[in-house]
Amino acid sequence: MIGYCQSQGMTPSGGRVQPPEGNNKLKATFHRNLSATGGNAWSFVANGKATQAATIYAEGVTVKQPSGKKFDACLAGGKRGVFAWFKSNDVRPNENPPMPDNAVRIRFNPKNGDKFFHANGGRVDAIGAVWCLENGECWGVI
Repeated sequence: MIGYCQSQGMTPSGGRVQPPEGNNKLKATFHRNLSATGGNAWSFVANGKATQAATIYAEGVTVKQPSGKKFDACLAGGKRGVFAWFKSNDVRPNENPPMPDNAVRIRFNPKNGDKFFHANGGRVDAIGAVWCLENGECWGVI
């Protein structure tokens, strides 16, 4: 589970977030959203507009590790908040290219005491390519 706290492809105000013409890539931040609607599992912010997607594929991803008052409150048993996310200049909402065999599960669940994103027991701060799936799982090539 990735840090959480309109319908697919729509901003809260109803406008579509579109990548540059002829290009499916967006510069965006994104995170797992446990309150997403319409079958979506992920939220992302591009061009200053927030929206949701069922899946996200991204390359050259950096990780904003959890911190702050919302994170501390969540660790203490309080409600979730958005305090950790991914960032990339190459975010492709609702794209799901084939995942290679060397992809590993990226995990973060503060309700289980996790204090950072990790894979195979090691902290993850950057991911070469990431697949954020409809079921909320996140896999990456580190």
